[in-house]
Amino acid sequence: MSRRKEPEHKTLPELEAEFAELLPRLLRECAAGRKGLFVNSPVVAAYLDWPEAERLRSMARQIRDMRSESGETNPLTQKFLQYLSRQGENVPGEPKLAAELLHEMQQTGAG
Repeated sequence: MSRRKEPEHKTLPELEAEFAELLPRLLRECAAGRKGLFVNSPVVAAYLDWPEAERLRSMARQIRDMRSESGETNPLTQKFLQYLSRQGENVPGEPKLAAELLHEMQQTGAG
């Protein structure tokens, strides 16, 4: 018998803390070659089967939306969403994007 998942109702500080903890770990996995962190298509994301990556993207959007209600931003979330939105032929592959963002985070003390 499967349990129905209850919706998560987290406060903004809880979401931001979970996001900040999860992001570096997933970036390291992606930099090591796992694909699916910087995917914008739900169809492709389902094919790659990385639920934690989908959770991270969802949390980033939630944080952005919650912060925007008060005219604020979360720099780490905004940076991740900026990387997520990069498209085109000249955009590096996911492992390089992940390594680049991880490096930026380390330089600013966020990772």
